[in-house]
Amino acid sequence: MTTSSDRSSSADHTFRSSPAIPAHRSAPPRNPAGQARREPRLTRRRDPRLKRRRRALPLLPALLVAGAAPALNLERLATTGITSIELLDVEYRDGVLAIPGGLGGTTLVDVHDPAAPTELSNYHDTACDYGRLYNTAVGETLIVGAGRNCSLALLQPDADYQLQVVGRYQNSDFSYEDAAISGALVYAAAHSDGLEIINVSDPAHPFAMTTVATENAWAVRLNGNYAYVADGDAGIAMIDISNPESPFLAAQYNTSGNASHLGVSDSLVAVADWDDVEILRYTPAGTLELAGLKKSGGRVMGIEIAADIVYVAEWRVLQTYRYGAIAGPDIDLNQTELHFPTLEIGARMDTTLILRNSGHSPLSITSLKLSHADFSLDPAPPFDIPAGAEEPLTITRHASAEEVALQDLTIISNDSDDPVLHVVLEGNGPDLGVGDPAPDFTLPVLDGPSFTLSEHRGSVVVLTFFASW
Repeated sequence: MTTSSDRSSSADHTFRSSPAIPAHRSAPPRNPAGQARREPRLTRRRDPRLKRRRRALPLLPALLVAGAAPALNLERLATTGITSIELLDVEYRDGVLAIPGGLGGTTLVDVHDPAAPTELSNYHDTACDYGRLYNTAVGETLIVGAGRNCSLALLQPDADYQLQVVGRYQNSDFSYEDAAISGALVYAAAHSDGLEIINVSDPAHPFAMTTVATENAWAVRLNGNYAYVADGDAGIAMIDISNPESPFLAAQYNTSGNASHLGVSDSLVAVADWDDVEILRYTPAGTLELAGLKKSGGRVMGIEIAADIVYVAEWRVLQTYRYGAIAGPDIDLNQTELHFPTLEIGARMDTTLILRNSGHSPLSITSLKLSHADFSLDPAPPFDIPAGAEEPLTITRHASAEEVALQDLTIISNDSDDPVLHVVLEGNGPDLGVGDPAPDFTLPVLDGPSFTLSEHRGSVVVLTFFASW
């Protein structure tokens, strides 16, 4: 691991209070008196990359009952590009977001006006590969950056919001994916090693207190006496931390996908579930239930909620939504990019795009525009989708003699905040496709001088392209 000297902060800094967005770290209702304590489950450890077979997406009762109160869902306020890309997390405190990126470092963003986010500063952790922190936790004076095997970085912002290192923590070979902070205690999500509780009263000399067993802790957020853990395939674990030396499991909710990030505000939990956003509500009965859903078609990586504002990091862009009553239609797509393999001239192939209405009144698809004659659609517009229903849209590619690279499907509807959506269609492009002849190449290898593809003609050659995360 690369090391660097810690830099001391010239001035401690507390984020400004936001007049537009109130603080949101209030406690949810306590479990009913006399409820039996549930000890954390000791489960077999699985590779975090493995995913279970998906269930059918649960429907929201409020979206389906005719004559019921307006549905609660998400309204888009802004889409913002920042210095960092491959956005991995969003953490909110007092009008400021901390957003770490896979490339470009960690960016602080002013969101006192949620509809107009403004970048404040950018930080690269020189002790970690690519300057990368995977997730952050924002306290009153400390920001904790989780660098997986690169340690937990304890940071302080100065008066200009520039971040300085004031301490580090690493327990053996733990991989720290995320962290949360309350006072002098840090709660670190360490995948199959569980939720570790660390004392950072002296940032230069932090020490471990205890560890709670989890299946695959990806992320953690605090709310009053509870730590909410995004537990991968196991969904959301709600852990009672009223006594940090003796925490226990209070409730569990199994999301439809793979819970990797979350945010909390009062009794609401916003979950980044890989391919959708799920809003959970903590009930007086001591359980978690589904209360909102958004399938934007993007890859949902990080999430945060402050009052009724939900911030979602979708790899390259920051999406901003408002959670509240939606009386009208609300369009969702299961994908925003559709890729067709290379086809012989004259061949055809079908694929399906799912249009979903998560709103409370009929969704009218008034126009579907294609940018190339090689593609056709079924059904053709106009058509309506009832509240809570889905419509499969069949997209057919008829391969012509003309090269077709990236094309566009434009969807126009009566959704008030997303009246126009775009889906990328890719056909026979300039790049290699399935069935194309492989061009010859010679490249250096780790355990030898070089590899030349033509020297292996007649053999099966497997090329693996990957990024180390």
